[in-house]
Amino acid sequence: MSSPQKNSKAPTRKPSERVGGPSTSRGINFQLLYAVSKALQLILTAKTAPHVQCSISLEPRQAGVVVTAWDVHSSPPDELAEVKLDPTRSDVLGWLVRVRDANHGGAFVLMCGRKHGDLLSDVEVLARLANEAGDDAEKFSSLVEAQEVSNADEIRARLGFNHQALLERLHVIGQSMDALRADIEFRVRWLAGARAQDLSQFLFTKFSEGNEVRRSFDVNDLVSDIESAGITLYTPPEVVLADEKPEIAEMLFLLQRCKVPLPISVVAKTIEIPAEELEQLLAPFEQGGVITRDADCIRMVPRTTQIIAAGHADLLARALGFLLDSLKAQRDEIKSRQQIQNVVALSRACAADRPEAVIDVFERAQSILKAMGDKHLVLEIADLCLGCANRLETEGAARARALILICGKSWVYQRIERLDEAMALARKSLDLGNKIPWPRNTAYCVKCIGRLLRMQAAVCSDQTQRSTLLIESIDRLKEAVRRFEQSAEHGPTDPDTGDCYSLLGRTYLHAGHLQLADECVRKAFDILPSGNSKDYLDLKILAGDLESKRGNLEGAEVHYTDVLNTAIPQDHERSEILARAHLQRGLAHQHLGHTQTAKADYQKSLEIWTELDERVAAAKAEWHLIRLTQGEEAAMFDSEPDIRTRVRAFRLYESKAKAGRRARAHRSKPPESQMKQLIIEARREISLEPEW
Repeated sequence: MSSPQKNSKAPTRKPSERVGGPSTSRGINFQLLYAVSKALQLILTAKTAPHVQCSISLEPRQAGVVVTAWDVHSSPPDELAEVKLDPTRSDVLGWLVRVRDANHGGAFVLMCGRKHGDLLSDVEVLARLANEAGDDAEKFSSLVEAQEVSNADEIRARLGFNHQALLERLHVIGQSMDALRADIEFRVRWLAGARAQDLSQFLFTKFSEGNEVRRSFDVNDLVSDIESAGITLYTPPEVVLADEKPEIAEMLFLLQRCKVPLPISVVAKTIEIPAEELEQLLAPFEQGGVITRDADCIRMVPRTTQIIAAGHADLLARALGFLLDSLKAQRDEIKSRQQIQNVVALSRACAADRPEAVIDVFERAQSILKAMGDKHLVLEIADLCLGCANRLETEGAARARALILICGKSWVYQRIERLDEAMALARKSLDLGNKIPWPRNTAYCVKCIGRLLRMQAAVCSDQTQRSTLLIESIDRLKEAVRRFEQSAEHGPTDPDTGDCYSLLGRTYLHAGHLQLADECVRKAFDILPSGNSKDYLDLKILAGDLESKRGNLEGAEVHYTDVLNTAIPQDHERSEILARAHLQRGLAHQHLGHTQTAKADYQKSLEIWTELDERVAAAKAEWHLIRLTQGEEAAMFDSEPDIRTRVRAFRLYESKAKAGRRARAHRSKPPESQMKQLIIEARREISLEPEW
């Protein structure tokens, strides 16, 4: 977008007082024609050389020893152009003085609608001679003398002691208004086809406004504005930077494929140059605003044209590997999570041509993905990596398939309570792992299947089937304990072994075997180190639940409070643990008759689950809060098995009762037909919401 050019130091002048004199209406039109023609040239540059920063401004003002006013400043090339439809001798002399006083290292252009007069011709001659002489002042003087340039002394006097160097950068261009119009018509048709007139009108309008307030324009912003207006620019979607160093093309290609700033160290390793050399390459692009820096990361400003680099498939694969390495070494969780966007982008880019570079992405990034709590993203990466693994016939690909099924897809479906699908995926992973064979995967699958069986039992209404599921869960978890204990990779004191005992204790608790549950809890405490790990905090909640089941509510409250007082990192899984601890402590407080503290715990649990966008868990916390505060009135909805529907139906009932202005104390139980209608309405509302 264009933005006003700040010039607080420059004195305000009336148009007639401005250096260079007043512009006639035809002169202003000529200036606009030149600006549009120059902008069209720069638009083509911006689209075919996205690594180049292009800009243009009308009537820029600069404060300094002297006020200077140039009709058009454009780059690249860096030019200050004064546009005169019919320059007089006085105009030319004034232009020479402004050239002398300008603090500008680029070219100076006098754009004329009509070139005439010996002074202007002599300026062109001197500029040609200065370029011919180069830095040789004596040769320049000889050439001038030989040419017998009549206005040489006056021109050199106006330009001052540095006249020869300035003359080398002077350009006088003659082009009529009709020629400019024809040039513009050709360029807009080339760029916009059938929308040529719209493009022309867009630029004339934009620059007319710019001329009034003296604004500067970033050409890439102009391109974005043009395309946002629905005008398609017909330029190559991809370009090769044939005139640049290969390292520059590789760097820019890589940055364009990333979603967020990429660590400089990853860029340097990927394009295989020392960090110091990379800094030297970056300098001009940072100065030009093409690349921006955010601490130790860099990004390229957005461009619609994409850069292509030689060997780009290998380049992307190397970048993905080095980025995953950097995440493993990164101690800043916020930065790690930001880089996941680049992991996803690079994985997608590699999937077609370098699937072998993608198959281990899920395994290497899963801890960060799960801490972020975005189950959709976990599933997306799992599916992407699984698709790549399915195209390869290697042991590494087979292991990747097994791991992704259990730790990725089954994990997601378990958390959204689609337990049958989670179980099917876990069993498929188990079969794949057994065929390799891969003992570690087998142990993890057996453990996860044991947990899923217990979760299925918890929602099973048939008591016989529930008992069968719990027995199978116990058998599977005992098997998992044995496998981890006997594993050379793990052993009896490994945290995974401790987690198996914790899960086995949870199943015994559900089955009502309190003594066996207690034995498992003790064994788990002996193995798991105290601290803020997910497994240890889960164990503390289990210990609280066990004490609560025994009737020792005060003892249970101690365990829950220990969890809530533990300083934990801000990740999704451990935030869930806090929500569970609040809910369980709320239940303990409620049974102890501590209504207000129970209410506070339920409310906090609800807030955490809601913030984590865990709808079912949030509904459970909300229902406990409703039952605590609304009593028997809410009990009317207890028979509804779906917890979200139950909560929504009660809230609908509550809002309708308030709308009817019926006093709470005089409410009577609604008729069965109304209850059914509330349930139907609640189900309909929930069906319109995302499932998870």
